[in-house]
Amino acid sequence: MREIKFRGLSRLTGKKYENIMVYGQLDMKPNRDARIVWYSEKIKGNKGRRSAAVDYRFVEQFTGILDAHNNELYEGDICWNAHSEYFGQVIWDEGAWCYQWDNIIEKLYDCADTIELRGNINETPELLGV
Repeated sequence: MREIKFRGLSRLTGKKYENIMVYGQLDMKPNRDARIVWYSEKIKGNKGRRSAAVDYRFVEQFTGILDAHNNELYEGDICWNAHSEYFGQVIWDEGAWCYQWDNIIEKLYDCADTIELRGNINETPELLGV
C-alpha cells in the first residue's frame, strides 16, 4: 500500500517554516483553510506535532512512485527525460497518475525509471515554457 501524503508551500511569515515546502498529512477545512501536519522527533524520543498553513490551490499529492534517482514524485512535478530530451509534468488523468509532455500522456509507473525530477509547476514553471 502506498503512503498517502501531501506537500504545500508554507504561508507562515517570520517563522522557521516560512516559504518552504512542507510535507505530511493534509488538514483541509470547508472554508478552504489548509494545513500540512507532520510529526518530528523531539528531545527524549517523544514525537511532536508540527503544522504549517499552506495555500490550498498549491497542495500536491504524493503519487507513491519514485523517479530514476529514487526521488518522490508529486502531482505537478516537472521531470526531464534525458533519452528523448523533453520536459513533462506529473498529472492525474482518468483515474491514474500519468506523465504528460506535449500532447502525449503515459502511465507514470511505465516511465518513472527513465525520468528525473527537476522542479514543480508552482516553483519552476519556466521548465515547461509556461
